Amino acid sequence: MIIRRSPRTAAPWQRRCPNTACATSGAHQGRRPQPVAPGYAPCSPRISVRTDSLLPDDRSTIGLYCAAADRPPWIFGSGGGKRAQDPVGRTLMNIEPPAMPYDFADLEPAMSRDTLVFHFLRHQRVCFDRMLAMVRGSELEALPLDELIRVTECIPAQHTLYRYAAEVWNHNLFWRSMRPRGGGAAHGAVGEHIRTRFGSYERFTREFKETASAQFGSGWLWLVWRDDALEILATSNAATPLVRGDTAILALDLWEHAYYLDHQNRRAAYVSAFLEELVDWDFANRTLANLAVSSDAPAARVRTVTETDRGRLSVR
Repeated sequence: MIIRRSPRTAAPWQRRCPNTACATSGAHQGRRPQPVAPGYAPCSPRISVRTDSLLPDDRSTIGLYCAAADRPPWIFGSGGGKRAQDPVGRTLMNIEPPAMPYDFADLEPAMSRDTLVFHFLRHQRVCFDRMLAMVRGSELEALPLDELIRVTECIPAQHTLYRYAAEVWNHNLFWRSMRPRGGGAAHGAVGEHIRTRFGSYERFTREFKETASAQFGSGWLWLVWRDDALEILATSNAATPLVRGDTAILALDLWEHAYYLDHQNRRAAYVSAFLEELVDWDFANRTLANLAVSSDAPAARVRTVTETDRGRLSVR
């Protein structure tokens, strides 16, 4: 764990931390911060807590870090996280814990730090923990995340697990679909494909916004690659294009928790902020480039779920 100080000073309403081994004494440098006693706010300036691999049982991240100062710490990953492990170090599953590719405050003002903190820790992280608990000790434990989703989607008795796993995967793509100082007109290969498919970037944004507004209730908005062309797709709840044979290029979370702190019920304002200030077209271009490379390679083996598999993998 690497602890890095942020230049922001402590909020004026904060009371002094009761812990004797406080960050101001240097005790937290390179060490796991101590919990804050109930009813107290941390006393030190806000810092970043870099954890490329949070343990599955670290469910009470918010409020645990003395040196995190005003509210929760920033948790982000470098893309090189370790596989989930239990407290004694045994590998539990072939899936990395979720991680943020940037600091929680990096998307401000388009998306607030509070929104990212609660979205990541109270939603995606909870889905990951529940998924982990459901596969522990089963034959599903060894599957990578994408294959776990495909297998459980075909088995009605495993649809609860499917929804948790799909939400983890959907959020992973959602975080990578945004970047600090992003947004604006599409460029590169994805920009060319948008103009070919929709006629212009302006027509694409209009259809993107209309599809988001037409989605009733919770769900996701996707830009996918299907039949050698880009398509805009909306799915309900945790549904993912991964099981449809489409390649997801970008993802936008349409659940209210993704935007309510910043925009209340104004989903249209949230979608506009995504397109104008957040979307990462460089990531979309890399995905298209990887897709072109993979299309030239031999076809990957597709797992077939047999009736025997269905019986063996059903909830016991």
